[in-house]
Amino acid sequence: MFAFVDATEQPVRRSQDKESQERHYSGKKKRHTRKVQNIVNEEGLVGDVSESVPGSVHDRKWFTASGAARKMPKGVVVGGDAGYQGLQEDLSEHRVITPFKRSKHPPLNEEQKQLNQAFARSRIIVENTMGAFKHFKALAEVFRHAVALWDDVFRAVLAIVNPRIQKRIRQASAA
Repeated sequence: MFAFVDATEQPVRRSQDKESQERHYSGKKKRHTRKVQNIVNEEGLVGDVSESVPGSVHDRKWFTASGAARKMPKGVVVGGDAGYQGLQEDLSEHRVITPFKRSKHPPLNEEQKQLNQAFARSRIIVENTMGAFKHFKALAEVFRHAVALWDDVFRAVLAIVNPRIQKRIRQASAA
């Protein structure tokens, strides 16, 4: 059984408050964002969604702080993107798979590149699930409402997306 951990970010309007601006500024996206962390099974169903946090929070640091590790059933193989390097320290009773990071010295060898490609093929289900959320304009563009409403909007879209994925799974198994 597999579980994939991934975070998705959405741009939010820049706050007038300097402290809030700094908290929400994502150096990765080079803009002010909110992010949410999802745990998705191998079929693409979202099993757990964290509370949203400002875009400046690192994925792995947030995974540890959110307590998501305690929610993982024992024996599940956990996969994460490069933002979750070192996750094995938090999930000692699980097998954790993350891609090899590229560096100049030494560069990735052919075996590491092939393993990264194989892992990317298995992780695509998570990216497709996150993409399903972006079909909704409320999550695809700059969030124009109060940031306090962001979690409610995300969960409302989740209530639409998960049943659609379940329907797709039933149709695929019936065929």
